[in-house]
Amino acid sequence: MTTADARHAIGASRIYHVNVNCSDLDRSLRFYRDVVGLHTTVRTAPDHQPGGAFGLDVAQWDAWILAGDAGTDGVVLDLLEWQQPTPSGTPPASIATRGFSHLRLGHPDLDALHDALADDGCPALAPPASMSAPEHTQRSFFARDPDGTLLEFVEANQVGVVGVSVGCVDLDAALDVYRGVMGLAMSQSGEAELDLASVGLDTAFAGRWARCVDAATSFGVDLLEWPPGTLSEHAGRMANELGIFRMAWTTDDIDRDHAVIASAGLRCYSPPVRLDMNLGEHSVLRALFFEDRDGACLELIEPPDVVAAR
Repeated sequence: MTTADARHAIGASRIYHVNVNCSDLDRSLRFYRDVVGLHTTVRTAPDHQPGGAFGLDVAQWDAWILAGDAGTDGVVLDLLEWQQPTPSGTPPASIATRGFSHLRLGHPDLDALHDALADDGCPALAPPASMSAPEHTQRSFFARDPDGTLLEFVEANQVGVVGVSVGCVDLDAALDVYRGVMGLAMSQSGEAELDLASVGLDTAFAGRWARCVDAATSFGVDLLEWPPGTLSEHAGRMANELGIFRMAWTTDDIDRDHAVIASAGLRCYSPPVRLDMNLGEHSVLRALFFEDRDGACLELIEPPDVVAAR
């Protein structure tokens, strides 16, 4: 499959959420809601159920879906504390990470947010600064959430979940997935040399990169091809590990899209599985978890109303 082979793209409509696992939901909720400015929408706390969709024996969680100022028209944050199994591991320590390295959040007042984070005990790694790369310059700063998940706050007109960064060993192979299979549009690409010390990070980036965008939400997926030997062999993480675990799309036909994903040779954790969100009538959705070429977990969700109509 090539990046130009758009007829092989799945039919999923949009990116719906990015999942961040935390060790204390109340503490992390206060951080993302009261300090960062996201808004609560739905809480899901289902009973334990088979965990095959996640690559686990059993799955039980407590989670809040948090939206930016655009509400659920924008990409939302799935902030989740595992109950069974319990949370494990630590978020990646370095931005030079294969798979998901950090989450990007938009905010209209970076200076005020910078001060608020310091007051809350999660100080930024450095003050807000303008970073330049080919074709774009943006003011931003980096910080970590209470569990250590790396966040980049970028200047924007409103608070929102605006993007993720994915470290890859082969940019062309990554584009085959995000453009050719997932159907995103490439908005920018090039080569860059970035000294990240000015924003408080302990490394520099030199290599090819591309930004792919979800047309429905303008959410950006930045793909960074790090130099050989920089990244780990494979990014695969367990579903209950702290930090960013998965990024989800919604679809009206998960079986159709499963066939496309399988034909592309991407590893699926299981066939599509029914999951009960415990939200009353019509709370059962179908989900499919699979990996990109670098081990980052992607998800398809067939919503409860579609499942109920079958």
